[in-house]
Amino acid sequence: MNPSPEGELDGEDPRPGRPGTASLITARDGGSPFARPARPVRARRVEVSPRVLVVVSAGSVVGALLRYLAFTVVPDRSGSFPAVTVGVNVVGCLAIGWLMALALEVWPSRRFLRPFLGVGVLGGFTTFSTFAVDTRGLLADGNVVLALVSVAVSLFAGLGAVLAGLASVRLVVRRAGERRARRQLVRRGVG
Repeated sequence: MNPSPEGELDGEDPRPGRPGTASLITARDGGSPFARPARPVRARRVEVSPRVLVVVSAGSVVGALLRYLAFTVVPDRSGSFPAVTVGVNVVGCLAIGWLMALALEVWPSRRFLRPFLGVGVLGGFTTFSTFAVDTRGLLADGNVVLALVSVAVSLFAGLGAVLAGLASVRLVVRRAGERRARRQLVRRGVG
């Protein structure tokens, strides 16, 4: 395939020794921001230990059960604002904010903390798929405004909850550090 003036996918890679792979070629400007880099990018091989898989799986079970409980205790009504879905996701965002701050600043050496709580529990608890199905259902029922409100509330409340979680843990950690420093000064007779 030859490139058109507008640019198209070519069947040949322009680098020697790499035939048959697709590359984006733009004839007008000689290149495209979407073209592959000059050097091949090698994917980093990730080794996953069986123990981490068990920890993530166990956390997922806990998170999914918590989500099931939330939807059982407060069921959503079809065609109405998906409050439980939004609530579950916002609570999950708050918790991931707490977890990020704790895992990075308080307990950085806890190997299984993020896989268990972050990927497992919170991954099993929060639900993007239900959010998508709820939004699609609202749109299909003609509730466009409610669907847009649900999307906006989910997005902004979720981001706000992550930031609030980070900030609250950092504030508590900073104040605890200040108290600890004051106590040490008092013990030394400086304060």
